[in-house]
Amino acid sequence: MKQSLKILSVVVALLLALCFMIGCTTNQQDSSVEGNGGSAQEEKKIAMLLVHLQGKRFLSADAPAFEEKAKELGYTPIVQSAEGNSETQIKQAESVIMQGVKAIVLQPYNYQAAQKIVEIAHEAGVVVVCYNDAVQNTPVDGFVGRNSYELGVISAEKMLETYPTGNYILCCGDEGAGIAQDMHRGYLDVLQDCPDVTIVSDQFNKDTAAQHALVQIETALVANDNNISAILSGYDGMSIAALQALSAVELNGKVGLSGQDFELAAAQAILSGDMTFTAFTEFWQMGSDAAELAISLAEGSELPAHTFLDNGSGVEIPWIETPIVLIDKDNIADFVLSHEWWLSVDEVYANVPQDQWPTK
Repeated sequence: MKQSLKILSVVVALLLALCFMIGCTTNQQDSSVEGNGGSAQEEKKIAMLLVHLQGKRFLSADAPAFEEKAKELGYTPIVQSAEGNSETQIKQAESVIMQGVKAIVLQPYNYQAAQKIVEIAHEAGVVVVCYNDAVQNTPVDGFVGRNSYELGVISAEKMLETYPTGNYILCCGDEGAGIAQDMHRGYLDVLQDCPDVTIVSDQFNKDTAAQHALVQIETALVANDNNISAILSGYDGMSIAALQALSAVELNGKVGLSGQDFELAAAQAILSGDMTFTAFTEFWQMGSDAAELAISLAEGSELPAHTFLDNGSGVEIPWIETPIVLIDKDNIADFVLSHEWWLSVDEVYANVPQDQWPTK
């Protein structure tokens, strides 16, 4: 009898110990799940999907400004590059949506990809703010970027101040990009009212590639016996290609030449007199504004100062317009001194005697 009681007490003790261990493990698991869940809920994410990260502006301004503002507002930023592939951009959108982003800032590769991304994002309740290039006929939630049509207008007007007559070349960006289309409209709306100006070459260049621009300019020079007054170019890379063609026939500095983005080669060409002017968009502000607008839309909070954009979707889209400045030989020194985060005095004035460098 005593032996039976002893065995029973041992069994009961073992059962109690087992129950205690199961209870502790369950509590620990519950606590862990709750903790992870709480952490996941607390981490707010926002994505920036870019066409590429090869250009100076995206590495030095757009992406870091976006990341800085997102972190300041309590969000974890995710920046990805499609490297010029629409299918890649769609897959990246699907990926960040699966990661639980609240909003996507999208620089669209093309309209088809953008429309697909907006569709899948909205199905998941994710806000989409277009960046740099507005998507037409698609109900995006916001837009941050320059007024590219106005840029085309003011560029053509400025070129006419120095070159009011003669043969003009329009060297535009990729036909699939809204920026290129809008700038082209701006050029035409100004130049078509000028009876003394003849547009002898008007071309969109795939991927805004320098090699395509070079062929366009060389062909136009041959076709017109080098009788060209001015070239309006939508990007500094194409402008430098145009300058190469002009230099080959000793027309550098004699033909008006514009560009966009204030890249180093263009800045130095302005100083040497080989380039008339270029345009700069305040890219750092642009990246910061995009993060702020997207987060405000995602949270339903008061929006930062904005205007509205009609992109044909039937909905007025909040638009933060990014400032543009035209830079020529007269204001380049002031611009460089106020934008040394973009290009330093040492870089821009490397080919100029140091006693002619600007100082603050």
